[in-house]
Amino acid sequence: MKAYSILCKAGGLLLASGMLLLSGCDILEYLFEEESPSSNPDNSQPPNPQPQPVLVGYNATLEIADFTCYNGEEDDYVTSSGQDEITFIYTILETDQNGWTVRSNYHGWGPYDIFAGEAYNSQYFESLSLSQIPLDHGLVITLNIVEIEDYSEAQSTIDSINEYAEYVKLANTFNPEPYSKTAIEIVGDILYYSGIGLDIVDWADDDDLLADQVDVGNPNLVYSTLLGGGQLYNGWVFSGTNNTDNFEYGVNYIVHLTPIYQ
Repeated sequence: MKAYSILCKAGGLLLASGMLLLSGCDILEYLFEEESPSSNPDNSQPPNPQPQPVLVGYNATLEIADFTCYNGEEDDYVTSSGQDEITFIYTILETDQNGWTVRSNYHGWGPYDIFAGEAYNSQYFESLSLSQIPLDHGLVITLNIVEIEDYSEAQSTIDSINEYAEYVKLANTFNPEPYSKTAIEIVGDILYYSGIGLDIVDWADDDDLLADQVDVGNPNLVYSTLLGGGQLYNGWVFSGTNNTDNFEYGVNYIVHLTPIYQ
């Protein structure tokens, strides 16, 4: 350090290299800084790695994106009222590793008079949610459309379905696996295994069944969807003939999946 001071005071040592001039003090200061232990990367400690979050589950919300009547059943030459009176029951279910129903949430829409060419967007439908679903559990979506014969009976049935939904949508039902069931049978099972005496299967059979669809989302599909943006899309067009009357309805839905990390 003493030699460093002497050389600095001397100040006469200059090195010339092109346009660059360095004093002796500048050179020694540079050398001292290079050899400083605090600037030696070998002496620095690596930061502690932060634990990465682990995907353990998800939340799911079913949204009916749109509902369209392309051709009403009762607007042909046999029944020419020009409108259908329908109910639309839709469901979201959580299934365990064996495909059995664990939890459910459902809603009955209607009864409503609907004409060919009418369409309804998501604002007309109630969204259905299930939360804290384990990652190895799947989802089932059911859709059921019925053209009713007795408007007042249908109104009473749908009102009861929606009233009971408040009590059973988070119940542990453990119904038999839904893969071999119809959509209306699944809702009937939910009500039965929850101890509610409401037979909607016979009620629906007494009317005209226009659509009955069960969509199964296994855990692998759910997992890939969570990694790919978190939205499951599906759409169906239901068409057929009842007593020579043609009908055609379309339903599109979205399942929004939100990951849960620990």
